[in-house]
Amino acid sequence: EAVAMKHFLDSFTACAARVWTGRERVVDVGSGAGFPGLALRIAMPNVTLTCVESVGKKSRFLIDTSALLGLGDVEVRNERAETLAHASDRRAAYDVGTARAVGSLAACAEYLLPFLRIGGDAIVWKGRIDAELASARKALASLGGEIAAIVSTTELGASDVLPGRNLVVMRKVRATPDRFPRAS
Repeated sequence: EAVAMKHFLDSFTACAARVWTGRERVVDVGSGAGFPGLALRIAMPNVTLTCVESVGKKSRFLIDTSALLGLGDVEVRNERAETLAHASDRRAAYDVGTARAVGSLAACAEYLLPFLRIGGDAIVWKGRIDAELASARKALASLGGEIAAIVSTTELGASDVLPGRNLVVMRKVRATPDRFPRAS
């Protein structure tokens, strides 16, 4: 029950954070055990998912789990987002980017926005965000994005099981300069 609430339900909140067609190309950075990426792929079977995970053991888990669940249209890339985002076939190629438990809002913006087409959304799961908003807005100004929405679990009616959670939706409004993301 704890895994269902803490990981699956938390991942599924993205379904209410933006308007989905159900056919988006999604890149999940720092996929770990598959949250939110694989959970969203289960919820929306027509999305195409790329999981980006730099740890080999976690990448193998994602490959095995996708195969076990029979999830098509799931690609696992065992590399750093900072490298993959510079590949010509990946840059500005996705509709949605996700990151959960990856880093600060500013760092997530830098990892995700280069992957997104103009008009695409980055969704980042966070707890308290007040201390991060100023630096995130500054980073987004450089990256070609803006904060489109902050959706709390309270607004979604899930605060009793997911207290103090927010989904920050950052929209790409212009091209990201080629120098981003920077190597870490």
